[in-house]
Amino acid sequence: MVNFKLLNLKKPFSDFQDIDIVFCRNVSIYFAQKDRTVLFNKIANVLTNEGLLILGGAESLIGISSRFRLMKFNGSVFYQLAEKNHG
Repeated sequence: MVNFKLLNLKKPFSDFQDIDIVFCRNVSIYFAQKDRTVLFNKIANVLTNEGLLILGGAESLIGISSRFRLMKFNGSVFYQLAEKNHG
C-alpha cells in the first residue's frame, strides 16, 4: 500500500510511523546543514527498523547523519536505517 501526503519537512512528523521507504530526492540540497540533520533524524524516527531512504544523486548523508548506512544495489545508491530510537 502506498500513501502520498503533503508535508512541511520543517514541521513535526506526528502523523507518520512505521514507514518502510522515504523518497526525499533533490530537497535537502536547499536546506542548511543544521536543518538537514534535523530532517534526517525525523525521517529516521519514523522509519521501520530496516527502512530505506532514497535521496537525489547530488545529496549525501556524509557528515550529516550516522543513523543510516550507505547501501548499493545494481548501480543504485540508497540508505538503510542503521539505528532506531535515537531521538
